[in-house]
Amino acid sequence: MRQISKSDYLEIHQRLEALTKLRADAVSMTESINKKIQVILDEEVNEQGQNFPDVMESIDSERDSLLTLLSDIYGEAETYYDERSDKWRDSDKGEEYQGWMESIQTLANNHEADELQVDFHVNKDNLSNGALEIEAIEVERHFDIPNQSPNE
Repeated sequence: MRQISKSDYLEIHQRLEALTKLRADAVSMTESINKKIQVILDEEVNEQGQNFPDVMESIDSERDSLLTLLSDIYGEAETYYDERSDKWRDSDKGEEYQGWMESIQTLANNHEADELQVDFHVNKDNLSNGALEIEAIEVERHFDIPNQSPNE
């Protein structure tokens, strides 16, 4: 074949134009769907009357408060540790205390990295049966809480 036939070339142009229009329609529809999703997110409320965006904001706020508290506690523990003698720090008590401090820091690190994100996906292969999917939010996460005292 030396060149594309006129009829094939015309069909390529027609199909490209059709694809361009369909993609523009999909973009327009996506914008409309996003507005409807926002209405749903705003209308769906929990027992406290919070809508989904408010709940997500509350999660961030609670996590930030927890991180601030853990940072303060760790700072106080670190000051206490630093004020002890080298002999105490090298003792079993000192090593236990340092391990306890590390467990506080680990808890903070785990929650700092625990940014909650909710993803929405459209399954184009299943458009007739609930194409919109929301990734499940993992509710029950287990984090080891340090003992109240390093001596426990």
